[in-house]
Amino acid sequence: MREIKFRAMMRDEHPGHEGRWVYISGVGHDQWNSRSGRYYGDIQEETKGQYTGLKDKNGKEIYEGDIVRVYEGDGWTAEVSFVGAGFCFVNRNCCSVCASGRGCIGSIDEIGDPVEVIGNIYENPELLGGK
Repeated sequence: MREIKFRAMMRDEHPGHEGRWVYISGVGHDQWNSRSGRYYGDIQEETKGQYTGLKDKNGKEIYEGDIVRVYEGDGWTAEVSFVGAGFCFVNRNCCSVCASGRGCIGSIDEIGDPVEVIGNIYENPELLGGK
């Protein structure tokens, strides 16, 4: 059974802590004070992401909202997202669009090639062609 963990960034109104990631383990994302000593209101709600239960080729944990490099063929970059009932790689540069309107989706479990976390959608959106 995989470990249930979440992460989120601290709010800017906490001097010295803004942009710092906090992590908790537990059964729900409403328990932010259980490990970090912080309360739910102290995080940037939109940055909450769940741990996929997988690690990249360097041993780094992969979370929802991470940007990964998939070393398949010529390689491609994708966002880790929860779609439907599982975690997927969303490739926004793909030529087709899926039902979610976001781009081609490949299940994390289906990728047999090495994957590397290269950033996240909050701090490094430019890695996906965003601002």
